[in-house]
Amino acid sequence: MSSTLSELEQNIFHYATKELSHSALWAWVLSCANSEQDDRQDVRALAEEFLKHVGYSTPLPRVKSVETEVPSKDTKKIRFDILASFEDAPSLLIENKVDALPSMDQLRTYRKHLPNSKCVLLHAGFDCVSRSYRWPKVREAGWKRVGIGEIVGLFEELDRSGIAIKHSLLIDYQAWLKHRARCHAKRACQAKVDDFGQVITALKCPDGQYAFLDDLCKDLHGVMQMGTNLSGTPWTQFAFFWLQEDHPKKNDFPDTLFYRIDRTSKRGFYFAVRQYLDFEKKNDSAKQRKLERREHLRRCWEEAVRQSDKSSLKWGHPRNRGVYESEIGWLILDEVANTPAALRKGLPQLHRAFLAQLEKEGWPIADSESGSFPPLRGENPTKQ
Repeated sequence: MSSTLSELEQNIFHYATKELSHSALWAWVLSCANSEQDDRQDVRALAEEFLKHVGYSTPLPRVKSVETEVPSKDTKKIRFDILASFEDAPSLLIENKVDALPSMDQLRTYRKHLPNSKCVLLHAGFDCVSRSYRWPKVREAGWKRVGIGEIVGLFEELDRSGIAIKHSLLIDYQAWLKHRARCHAKRACQAKVDDFGQVITALKCPDGQYAFLDDLCKDLHGVMQMGTNLSGTPWTQFAFFWLQEDHPKKNDFPDTLFYRIDRTSKRGFYFAVRQYLDFEKKNDSAKQRKLERREHLRRCWEEAVRQSDKSSLKWGHPRNRGVYESEIGWLILDEVANTPAALRKGLPQLHRAFLAQLEKEGWPIADSESGSFPPLRGENPTKQ
């Protein structure tokens, strides 16, 4: 009797989805870097290719030890996913992420505890590298990110070198990686079409949201941000205005302005323009000034919408909620007026009109910088 399970359902990584499972795989791969066993030659080759990719020079150092879930010597609260030591070479610290995004505080802390190690962020999630604020910060913190595309590339390099992948674990892992990469690519394509159903399907996933907003703002100046709501659903943002801390008008215009894709539990996905500012809740003066700027921003947005009246977009009344983050304007995506195609067509003109209105009112729009990144509260720029 033939099996009814697909190849993916027979793949061990279809079930081994936790970071600990993937840490075990890579610890095993690294432990085989010195192996002379005949049935480990492809594993050794992958380990060697990985070590070269993350910066170890040839001839590669011999591996002395590989450990997982290693507690820090300084505090029991910290556990390193993978820690490998070598003869006559710096140790290798790997932080392994399957789907989750890295915490910058976590990466900086780990780096402080092991300042002389090579630090590698192994990330099997989708490669959201276009205009992302997160990955440059990872580099600044002293980490090298190895994304899913690069991991697939390691296998491809072995193939070009004539090294066949024979071990069943590596065969499954390579197939799982390729399947994920294909799914990411498919959702990225779905996010850019005019068909409402396909776009909504794409927006349910982080990679689809990212592709949709990145394409929507492709001609605009700014950076992409993404995260997860408390309910577990993704959100994605495009920040287009912020001033550096030393700017002479920072005190007058301290806000970050951004577009956001998210969803409500009852009405579905929405597109919004928002204002964000981090301040002490007890600072009534800062709160009042922020609310005054919010009302000013709303008037500028309404004027921009009026000037762009050729657009068929139907904007809702902004909701008054949130302390750090405030809504300037929003709309619900639908199949009638607020279609993805209508938003793509109408946003560029509306964005230009909004910036022109702000500049007319004294906002230093030309001084907003893309080389440095907008101030965020911790890891979540959407604290309510």
